[in-house]
Amino acid sequence: MKRTQARELCIQLAYEMIIKDEYSLDGFEVYQNENFDDDISQQTYVIDVLNLVIEKRESIDKIIRSYSKDWDFERIARVDLAILRVGLSELLFMENIPHHVTINEAVELAKKFGTEQSPSFINGILGRYHREYQGQDGSLL
Repeated sequence: MKRTQARELCIQLAYEMIIKDEYSLDGFEVYQNENFDDDISQQTYVIDVLNLVIEKRESIDKIIRSYSKDWDFERIARVDLAILRVGLSELLFMENIPHHVTINEAVELAKKFGTEQSPSFINGILGRYHREYQGQDGSLL
């Protein structure tokens, strides 16, 4: 499994959490057996991202709310919300992933799974957050 596929799985599982309104990794073993073969690095990535989505959901959602002022949070498409949660988890807490990669991949996933407006919406929120909070060393504050 490649990183792009692992990121896609993160989006799908984050979306499932939203739909079910259950934020846990219970049942993740099914996905492990079906998707990873022996690729421990991608399995670790997926688990790390999903744990961040679960543990940091309130602070991530606060950022989404503040950057989507013209949108009622409850009306954001659930797939867009899943993409934003995964993208912000990477931007905020996974320093080993280049920020431009996170943003570009999120936009590509929005093209694949979202509505016609999803790519620009996702790019707008992640890009603005990145520009406003990027420190001198390239890290996010």
